[in-house]
Amino acid sequence: MTDPPKETHLLTALRRRLRGTVVVAGVGNVLRADDGAGPRLVEMLQESLHAHTNSTYPIHLINCGTTPENYIGRICRLQPDTVLVVDSGAAEGSVPGEVRIAETEELSERAFSTHELSPALFMRRLKEESGADVFMAAVQPGTRALGESLSDPVSQMLAKLCNVIEDVIRLKQRRATCRSPASGFPSLRL
Repeated sequence: MTDPPKETHLLTALRRRLRGTVVVAGVGNVLRADDGAGPRLVEMLQESLHAHTNSTYPIHLINCGTTPENYIGRICRLQPDTVLVVDSGAAEGSVPGEVRIAETEELSERAFSTHELSPALFMRRLKEESGADVFMAAVQPGTRALGESLSDPVSQMLAKLCNVIEDVIRLKQRRATCRSPASGFPSLRL
C-alpha cells in the first residue's frame, strides 16, 4: 500500500485546523512573481466567497503585503480562533507549488524574507497577542523574479487551497444552519 500524497495530508490538516473565527493573512510581494502567493490567495477567496456565501461563518481575509506587522492589531481585534498565514517559503527538497504546514516554533527568526519582519516574529506576536492557533501554509516558489506573474505550479496550488478553504467554510455554514433554532429543524451536531 502506498502512502497518500503530501497534498492529501495538507488538505486534511487544513480541514482539521480551520476552526472558529478564521483569519487568512496573505503575506508577500505581488510584484515578485510567486512571492505574491499569499496576497493572490486572499484575492481569490474574496472573489469566490463574495459571490458564493452569505457570510454566516466568520472568516476574515487580509492582504498583509510585505508589511504584515502593520496588521497585527487589526487581526487581534477580530478575536480569531485560527490564523492561517499564507506566504511563499522555501522548504528543503520541495518543488514549485508544493505547500507545507509550518508551525511558528519551527520557523527561524533570521530566515530570509522579502518582508520587513520575519514570518516567525510576525506569527509569534500574533499567537501571543491573540491566543489563536497560528500556522503557515508555506508555498514553495518557482521564481521571485521582479515583474513576473505567478508560475503555473503555484497558480494551480492556490486554486486547490482556495477550494479547500471554501469547502471548509461551506461545511461550517451548513453545520451552523443545522444548529440554529430559527431554522425550524431540530439541532443536529455533525
